[in-house]
Amino acid sequence: MTLSASFIWKNPDATKDLNDRIRRIVSRGIVWGGAMNPAGAGLQVIVDPAVAVSFDGMTVVEDSQETLTVLAGERNYVVLWAKYNEGGVPALPTLTYQVFKEADYLAHPEKDYLIVYGLVDLAPAAVNVTLADIDLTVRDEIDALGRDWYRGKVATASPYPGDLPVGPPTANRIGDFYFVDDENTFYFWNGTIWEPLNTGSYNSETARMNQLLVQG
Repeated sequence: MTLSASFIWKNPDATKDLNDRIRRIVSRGIVWGGAMNPAGAGLQVIVDPAVAVSFDGMTVVEDSQETLTVLAGERNYVVLWAKYNEGGVPALPTLTYQVFKEADYLAHPEKDYLIVYGLVDLAPAAVNVTLADIDLTVRDEIDALGRDWYRGKVATASPYPGDLPVGPPTANRIGDFYFVDDENTFYFWNGTIWEPLNTGSYNSETARMNQLLVQG
């Protein structure tokens, strides 16, 4: 086994080092933008400006719209092929939009480096692309990082508030929630107090699933 640091003195490829800082920590995908819509008449789609991260941790910025042609009678994968070329060979990274037939996409030797923007599924007789033809469920997306509504675990909420934070002052926001160990349930902040998720149709099976979710 060989251990190494992401940054070392006089590394010949500092850009690769920067990419490696988030490689495998952040999955490939679109961070912002990249909406895909029919171009109007004809078998074309328009992809909006976007920011994306490649499989190898490279950040890619597109500042203008791109129009791409798709094929009738095919399941068309609209992708951004993004790959950093280690050592600068060739000098520029691979950055190109591509449209692949489904079979070609699935068998592509560098599939890891293909960021999927969407799928356009067209009938053989199609002459235009409609919104109903565009499937975004296969899209590679990265959720923006920010404040998490899940605030953590506490041992108990009894007697109220137990270990749940109430202040003053309080940083609680409506919708914040904690997992309470001794009750196997979540408590949500309603703006005034913490309320347990153990009313209505709630049951012990749901409690067990909550516990598994928190424990991983």
